[in-house]
Amino acid sequence: NFFIPSQITQLKDNIFDIYSIKRIKFASDSKLQKINKNAFCHSSIENITIPSNVIKIEENSFSGCRQLLYVLFHNDSKLQLIGDSAFEDTSIECIEIPSQVTLIGYRAFYNCAHLKRVGIASDSKLQLIDDEAFEYSSIESLEIPYNVTQIGENVFNNCIELQLIEINDNPDMDLIDINSFGCCPNALLM
Repeated sequence: NFFIPSQITQLKDNIFDIYSIKRIKFASDSKLQKINKNAFCHSSIENITIPSNVIKIEENSFSGCRQLLYVLFHNDSKLQLIGDSAFEDTSIECIEIPSQVTLIGYRAFYNCAHLKRVGIASDSKLQLIDDEAFEYSSIESLEIPYNVTQIGENVFNNCIELQLIEINDNPDMDLIDINSFGCCPNALLM
């Protein structure tokens, strides 16, 4: 176990990468605002609860953490950005995207073969789901919130478990890439 005291505002690049750290605990009054790139990349972390004040999870922060099963966010999470490849190639089984998130980056959950459930609140501020964000995951269904204006290329490509995608009727939706739902043989788009 590793403890992060309340006064720490960011976890620097590569701080825990390749370490055999399994658990991390943050002070209850954590002031952490940013998890920098590669912070936990390829570490042995198994689960993490992201402190409420974190606004950015940068690229590759948890990429390659194959033992990572659970990522939890507080109800009052201020998270706005899930960076490129942030959780790529992890063993996450489900995730609730905080309502303040506006961007899910390129390959953010790419090759998360165990990821079956992604919850996105109906009052979500999510605007962009970038290219390949959920490619090769096992998502079974997903409701795209109203504020989303762009769904990038290959976002759900090769999600063979995908059964249902519900897209809310947003007049500002300006891009759903033609390959967003490639190789999803059972998917129903509504």
